[in-house]
Amino acid sequence: LYTDHEETQKKKRVKYPIICVYGTEENIGKSIVTIHLGVSLVQETKCRTILVDMGMKEQGIASMLKIDPVRSVDVPNIQQADIEHRISSHQSMVDVLSVAPELLMEETKGRESIAKILSILKTLYDYVIIDTSSRLNRSTFEAIDLSNMMLFVTSNIVQEYPFVILDHQKLRTVINLSDANIDKKLLQERHYHFLPRDYAAIDRFLATGMPCGVESPPSD
Repeated sequence: LYTDHEETQKKKRVKYPIICVYGTEENIGKSIVTIHLGVSLVQETKCRTILVDMGMKEQGIASMLKIDPVRSVDVPNIQQADIEHRISSHQSMVDVLSVAPELLMEETKGRESIAKILSILKTLYDYVIIDTSSRLNRSTFEAIDLSNMMLFVTSNIVQEYPFVILDHQKLRTVINLSDANIDKKLLQERHYHFLPRDYAAIDRFLATGMPCGVESPPSD
């Protein structure tokens, strides 16, 4: 067990505790990036990590991980005990919290709820990774604004993220499902991250709900 001092020192080492995964394209693999980043952080850092699903999709993170039933946050002004009751734990040791689309679509209550949820989760976890919607509503803006880093997932090496949504966050660009002839030299120059096409590993993940880092550790 950690002493209070050791726990404080451990938390100080987490430079980017809230990471937001965003992309303007549909079906670009945002949720897959979110899940595998979370599992990798658990495996490599042993830190407590939670995935927050704000994707507004029926087949969300919990469904991809074969977590059933999904206990979504669907009311505003939720308290810590209510949030803890709705958190699901996956066998890969990563936790998941889903936010209902109806709440996210509410202009004011949705934004306020996201702020409160993240404030509570920051006290419970070392890393909070948010899978956002590609729709820029107020809830998405709030999640990005409260994050320390944004992963921008795109298929197009020349596509720019909307500059207006970034303020203090660090940015990392992740290229996925891109043209096979993509300029690798340009990727290196821009310090972009590139996801190799390992469709067999992804198919196994989608079939079993077990992330590639657990099911197929050698997978790129």
